[in-house]
Amino acid sequence: MFSFGAAFPDGITITDCKVTWGARAIFKGYSDYIDLLPDRQQMECPEDVDDPQARKALSAWINGKGLPALRKWSKNIAQGSCEEFLFEDDRFAIRATPNASYGYMYIRAWLRKEEELCSA
Repeated sequence: MFSFGAAFPDGITITDCKVTWGARAIFKGYSDYIDLLPDRQQMECPEDVDDPQARKALSAWINGKGLPALRKWSKNIAQGSCEEFLFEDDRFAIRATPNASYGYMYIRAWLRKEEELCSA
């Protein structure tokens, strides 16, 4: 299956998550303009175990905290940059990079399983 978005950081896989979301967005560089296209994003649950509450929680976090933090960071990033953004908040996280694409921002957000909190 084709998957949109940035890769997970080292040490994290989809099986560590209740739900994950990925997107390839349009990015203008040195601005907070990040255009999420409906056909270039998807939400996935590990092993096809759908959890509507987890999807709703992740969507709310992405829109309320994750994307605002990403948009603030992106004001200082060029389209050709390979810099990476990582923002973590409790069990939620978002990672993004333009990956030197000159026009796209690759984004991945996820909600970790509860047991991941206790393993540190």
